[in-house]
Amino acid sequence: MNIQDINELDLNNIGSWPIVAKSIIIAVCCAVIAGAGFYFDTMTQIEEREQLTKKEKQRIEILQIRARKASKLEAYVQQLAYMKRMYNKMRLRLPTKTQVAVLLEDISQKGRAVGLEFSLFDPQLEKKNPEDDFIELPIKIRVVGTYHQLGKFVSDLAELPRIVTLHNITILRTKKGSNMLQMTMLAKTYKYEDKGGY
Repeated sequence: MNIQDINELDLNNIGSWPIVAKSIIIAVCCAVIAGAGFYFDTMTQIEEREQLTKKEKQRIEILQIRARKASKLEAYVQQLAYMKRMYNKMRLRLPTKTQVAVLLEDISQKGRAVGLEFSLFDPQLEKKNPEDDFIELPIKIRVVGTYHQLGKFVSDLAELPRIVTLHNITILRTKKGSNMLQMTMLAKTYKYEDKGGY
């Protein structure tokens, strides 16, 4: 079949066409129908399948994360119980309203016991953070003594039965050639504000 034979084909009488021409037309029609079916039906199914596969992977990852957390739940429960015990234990080390005066006296006695001279012992106003149940009690302290006396004083404060933290510590020599040092710091203790008072 050549180009001249193709030009002589009668579109009104396809039944009389040669078998090769009919086969080509049938193949083209089948290809167009198959292509349209693939484009309009199968493509959307493929896209939907890809989306579902992505969702499945995401959900599997979420489940794996949750499974890992669930497998550690017992350890988390034990850790939480331990933290609650430690929190209650530390809270018991905070002075109550009536114990603050005793704690202030203990701090000054520790300094005098190691031979320090207090040039400033100034309890500041209480500070309450609205987000927690603790009230901060800052105390400005300035003492003069030897290096070893200052070290012993700080060590003794750490051993007090009540919690005392030290902040903004500065140490300066009092005079040139002197072994006396001046230490200025802000000591802080905290009291617990219970709902029924403290």
